[in-house]
Amino acid sequence: MKLGDYQHKVWADEPVITQDPDTGEEVIDDWTPRGRMSCAIEPISGRERLRADLIIADMDTRITVQWSTFAAAITAKWRLRFVRNGTNVIYNISRPPSEKLMGMREIEFVCNSGLNDG
Repeated sequence: MKLGDYQHKVWADEPVITQDPDTGEEVIDDWTPRGRMSCAIEPISGRERLRADLIIADMDTRITVQWSTFAAAITAKWRLRFVRNGTNVIYNISRPPSEKLMGMREIEFVCNSGLNDG
């Protein structure tokens, strides 16, 4: 990708994980913004389904960023957040991030949005 293709900015939020005292299960308590990156956002596919008389819609999206040590440290537990017109669009990372074309040039995140707020 060319530098001009990175026209959007996303925040990378790291989960604050605590342990439930009753079950011992790890629970995401909150999110901490760790940094902002320029990116390209490309919708892949979307779905709608009817569940309990409610229409549930979600979208798979590919987000590509330039390689950096910060971007390489992001895991699938994190989320990406795009602010559009004062509203957050939350992208849950659905697969481990991968280096696109290898060679430490770009990192690709396959994300899902629309089902929850992170």
